[in-house]
Amino acid sequence: MAHPDTRPKPRRQTAPLLLSSPVEERAAFSLECVRESADDGVATARKLFSLVGKDRHELAEHKATTVTAMRLFERLPSHPIVTSTTAIDLLKTTQPTAGKALDALLEAGVLHEITGKRRDRVYAYRAYLDLLARDTDIERS
Repeated sequence: MAHPDTRPKPRRQTAPLLLSSPVEERAAFSLECVRESADDGVATARKLFSLVGKDRHELAEHKATTVTAMRLFERLPSHPIVTSTTAIDLLKTTQPTAGKALDALLEAGVLHEITGKRRDRVYAYRAYLDLLARDTDIERS
């Protein structure tokens, strides 16, 4: 029979000791960081979903909105920065039709021209990008 002090302890008695090891502490810290990041991601996704819903509703009510503008709007979350060429490709349409869609989104305040140029303009869904950049070190253009 083993001496009482050297007998193996039941698992439930050693569990608190395992959590105090440096490896276990690092793992617990890492898991907490993952949980916080996941929570932040879910919160941001909810805000983005809400923003897109609000903007969709406002765009649908705007006088300049066309069906093509709505189609382009639905592609903005996956393409928040667009050019005329990008719009033509996304919509599989002509330059005049894509230009009217861009103009409608500009007039409705969904898109913003970010280059200041007369040609080769770049447009951004700024509210969407701002939400993505919130709480990061990314500077807004």
